[in-house]
Amino acid sequence: MTGTTAETEIFEQQRRQLTGVAYRITGSWTDAEDIAQDVWLRWANVHQDVDRPRNWLLRVTVRASLDRLRRLKRRRETYLGPWLPEPVSLAPDPEDTAELRDTLMVGMLLVLESLSPLERAVFVLRQAFDWDYEDIAEALSRSPAAVRQLAHRANQHVEEARPRFTVDERRAAESTERFLRACLDGNVEDLLRVLSPDVVMYTDGSGEAPAPKRALVGAREVLSFLAGLGRKKALADATHTLGHVNTRPGIITSIGGQVQSAMTFDHDRSGRIVAIYVVSAPSKLAHVSAPAADPGDGR
Repeated sequence: MTGTTAETEIFEQQRRQLTGVAYRITGSWTDAEDIAQDVWLRWANVHQDVDRPRNWLLRVTVRASLDRLRRLKRRRETYLGPWLPEPVSLAPDPEDTAELRDTLMVGMLLVLESLSPLERAVFVLRQAFDWDYEDIAEALSRSPAAVRQLAHRANQHVEEARPRFTVDERRAAESTERFLRACLDGNVEDLLRVLSPDVVMYTDGSGEAPAPKRALVGAREVLSFLAGLGRKKALADATHTLGHVNTRPGIITSIGGQVQSAMTFDHDRSGRIVAIYVVSAPSKLAHVSAPAADPGDGR
């Protein structure tokens, strides 16, 4: 970085939030980091003329994120198979609000993908970062009344489509470990106990890695797919470790230290798995790191 110590310090104090805003809007951590870096370059050139640094940085980040999202959406229209957000190894931050953590969940990011770019930006800024309507209106160059209307539409859609229940961290971790153990042991009965009968599995290989080209619906179909992996010995040399994916308990699969996939889940009120999200496209795994394997985690 270039620039004075003061301007650098101001930016670095905001970098985490700027990247978080950009990620929630674009669904891509790589793009979010690029956006934050672009904002830094602009900030370094104009900081001396900015009266409210935080507002300026966030406003520029939101606008850059919307521009990037519109380009990304055009590419995603021809995406091969289910599209999932780019996963990232982030543990929950105890200082974050529940809303801030929830908007990082893969299932929620997938819901936000169905919103218009403006609706998505308004929802993220209002629900996750608690901006008031006037500040959002300034950032988006819209009237407060228009922003309220966008927020109403976004909230209505999200409430209809979002994962219905969010279980606590402990129960989610227990469910994730039970799922992994049952898969490794080939224990169908344990898998049926941990999976909802209506579970849906989304697999994103982006045409780079083998993956179903549609969502798998129902426990039996998911079990059939998992059994097929076992028969093919597709992951015979893999190590499976428990870790955080987008602040939620997940399973990271590696071969020779190279991450092959990241898996995370949505749960119902009882802790059963209602949705499974698996990203195996190598180009989307750059921000997932495998934790050190516990000897008990197995292969």
